[in-house]
Amino acid sequence: MDRVFKKRSGRLFAALMSTVLLTACSNNPFNPAAELRIMDVRSTLSGEGRFAGIRQSAERQGENSFILYSYSDPVVMIENRDGLPPVDFKRFTAQITLSDGTRLPLKEYPLSKGMQEGGQTEIQFPILSADTDIRNVVYPGNNAPRVQDGTAEVTLYGTDLNGHNVQVSFTTALRFESLVFRGGLEVPTEPETRSTPAPTAPNPGGQ
Repeated sequence: MDRVFKKRSGRLFAALMSTVLLTACSNNPFNPAAELRIMDVRSTLSGEGRFAGIRQSAERQGENSFILYSYSDPVVMIENRDGLPPVDFKRFTAQITLSDGTRLPLKEYPLSKGMQEGGQTEIQFPILSADTDIRNVVYPGNNAPRVQDGTAEVTLYGTDLNGHNVQVSFTTALRFESLVFRGGLEVPTEPETRSTPAPTAPNPGGQ
């Protein structure tokens, strides 16, 4: 009986030690990996009260009317824990879902951005201004937006100085507006289109 108890105690102790070792090795102190967290999500035009999204407007020059689009891309503040290695970001992906259930194809974008250890870095994600696919879906034929809202799921990928693959994800709301159709402004059937790029956010500590 005493021998059985010792065997069981030994197994239990071994199991507990395994659990402790696994927990302790979640970030190896001899080869640590960067640990990132999202501190803030805003937009490139947050100072104007704008959410991330697209705004449609119109401009009239003589006999001609022009549809204009301005973009407000998400900007994220990311923090790396003190004492952990710097990170080099190379790419990110974006999955956009509209409020009517339409799910656009997952897109991947290149990125070249560095992040120091124990610091915060701002990164702008041009998921709206980089191409016209989203705009064409939301404003078909330069008409009124088919939806007013959506969401973007973004994942950022990088490698830290110790060679570990690092990724961090966030979700942000999107807003699609029109200053043309809500105001009763008459727009030609096939107006010319112009785009206003999203302003570039400051990138302290980046490359």
